[in-house]
Amino acid sequence: MIAEGDDKRHRLAGVGANRHILDSALLLLFFASAGTTATAAARAATPRQIEKFERAFLAT
Repeated sequence: MIAEGDDKRHRLAGVGANRHILDSALLLLFFASAGTTATAAARAATPRQIEKFERAFLAT
Protein backbone atom coordinates (compact mmCIF):
# COMPACT_ATOMS: atom_id res chain seq x y z
CA MET A 1 0.00 0.00 0.00
CA ILE A 2 1.28 3.47 -0.88
CA ALA A 3 1.34 5.97 1.94
CA GLU A 4 -0.45 9.27 1.40
CA GLY A 5 2.80 11.27 1.33
CA ASP A 6 4.38 8.93 -1.23
CA ASP A 7 1.36 9.24 -3.51
CA LYS A 8 1.51 13.04 -3.36
CA ARG A 9 5.24 13.02 -4.10
CA HIS A 10 4.70 10.79 -7.13
CA ARG A 11 1.95 13.04 -8.45
CA LEU A 12 4.10 16.14 -7.97
CA ALA A 13 7.02 14.48 -9.75
CA GLY A 14 4.72 13.69 -12.68
CA VAL A 15 3.48 17.27 -12.85
CA GLY A 16 7.06 18.55 -12.79
CA ALA A 17 8.10 16.22 -15.61
CA ASN A 18 5.11 17.19 -17.73
CA ARG A 19 5.78 20.87 -17.09
CA HIS A 20 9.42 20.46 -18.15
CA ILE A 21 8.36 18.74 -21.39
CA LEU A 22 5.80 21.47 -22.09
CA ASP A 23 8.33 24.25 -21.39
CA SER A 24 10.88 22.58 -23.68
CA ALA A 25 8.35 22.18 -26.48
CA LEU A 26 7.20 25.79 -26.22
CA LEU A 27 10.79 27.03 -26.21
CA LEU A 28 11.61 24.93 -29.27
CA LEU A 29 8.51 26.23 -31.06
CA PHE A 30 9.43 29.82 -30.19
CA PHE A 31 12.97 29.52 -31.54
CA ALA A 32 11.79 27.67 -34.65
CA SER A 33 9.25 30.39 -35.47
CA ALA A 34 11.70 33.19 -34.65
CA GLY A 35 14.34 31.59 -36.87
CA THR A 36 11.89 31.20 -39.74
CA THR A 37 10.78 34.82 -39.43
CA ALA A 38 14.36 36.08 -39.26
CA THR A 39 15.34 34.01 -42.29
CA ALA A 40 12.37 35.26 -44.31
CA ALA A 41 13.10 38.85 -43.31
CA ALA A 42 16.76 38.50 -44.24
CA ARG A 43 15.87 37.09 -47.65
CA ALA A 44 13.43 39.94 -48.32
CA ALA A 45 15.75 42.68 -47.06
CA THR A 46 17.60 44.97 -49.43
CA PRO A 47 21.31 45.63 -48.94
CA ARG A 48 20.45 49.15 -47.66
CA GLN A 49 18.10 47.71 -45.01
CA ILE A 50 20.80 45.25 -43.96
CA GLU A 51 23.31 48.10 -43.54
CA LYS A 52 20.83 50.06 -41.40
CA PHE A 53 20.19 47.02 -39.26
CA GLU A 54 23.90 46.32 -38.81
CA ARG A 55 24.56 49.91 -37.75
CA ALA A 56 21.66 49.86 -35.28
CA PHE A 57 22.75 46.48 -33.92
CA LEU A 58 26.36 47.53 -33.46
CA ALA A 59 25.28 50.75 -31.75
CA THR A 60 23.59 48.81 -28.92
